[in-house]
Amino acid sequence: FHISAVPSFTGAGRVCVRVHGRHVGDSPISIQVVDGPPPPKLYAIGGRFLNVVERYDLTTEQWTTMSPMPTAHGGLGVCVIDGQLYAVGGYGPNIGTVERYDPETDRWTTLKPMPTARGMLGVCALDGLLYAVGGYPEMNVIERYDLRSDTWTTLKPMPTACFGVSAFSLDGLLYAVGG
Repeated sequence: FHISAVPSFTGAGRVCVRVHGRHVGDSPISIQVVDGPPPPKLYAIGGRFLNVVERYDLTTEQWTTMSPMPTAHGGLGVCVIDGQLYAVGGYGPNIGTVERYDPETDRWTTLKPMPTARGMLGVCALDGLLYAVGGYPEMNVIERYDLRSDTWTTLKPMPTACFGVSAFSLDGLLYAVGG
């Protein structure tokens, strides 16, 4: 599917993104796709100091408001590990929260916070581990969270500090782009 084909969600009435001809959301939201029971669902999470979570169903072409995040924040990073959404960090002011969302139960669980609180960071999964990369203020920090042992590890810093970075994994490698 293409994001341009997705009708908008309410986004608390703020204007930031144009999706399918309508304004949606508040800046900056995070969007992830969960490949749970078919079809996959698109989740729009957060916003400027918001805890809003909305899910788009590709079959019904409808947005549904889900249980809110425990913490209202924008500029958070979001990734999916084993069908669960992880909302990490954010600002309002900079926070180090880590919250897990279970799409099957529509429930949030607060996990161990990041060692370095920050927003506008990149977050991704690699080999079942969660990585938090960069952030605001400009940081070159990389931290890894092991969900099984509930531990954070600070890794070798990036050569360049950045915020507003996108992080993703591909072929066993972690990439940080932009910022």
